[in-house]
Amino acid sequence: MQAGREIKFRALHKSGKMLFFNGDSPSFGSYPGERFASVEDVFYYHKEDFQLMQYTGLHDKNGKEIYEGDHMYASGNLYGEEYIGTVVWDKDDARFEVVGLHGRFEYIPGECYVKGNIYENPELLEVGK
Repeated sequence: MQAGREIKFRALHKSGKMLFFNGDSPSFGSYPGERFASVEDVFYYHKEDFQLMQYTGLHDKNGKEIYEGDHMYASGNLYGEEYIGTVVWDKDDARFEVVGLHGRFEYIPGECYVKGNIYENPELLEVGK
């Protein structure tokens, strides 16, 4: 029996290439120059070149994995789709939450779906302004 959730990360290199790491490999994947980014590169030696996002262990309503920094949306209101918030890690309560225009959700609502993230789609944060 496996305890807890699967530990996975994705890392966005400053070049704009998204890399994934699931613990089965010593590297995240290749990035410009076809060099592989090792775990040490991402976490220690070149960490300033990467934005790291941890997998929550959850999937959105479409089956897509939800990572820290993802923008969450829901449909069904009068205007079509609604921005719910962004997935963040709450270090005080040791849990992932969704923080958005209507406050904090202590859980990720099951009918939500991922639409971008804070690094690749920062313009989506302008919704509430």
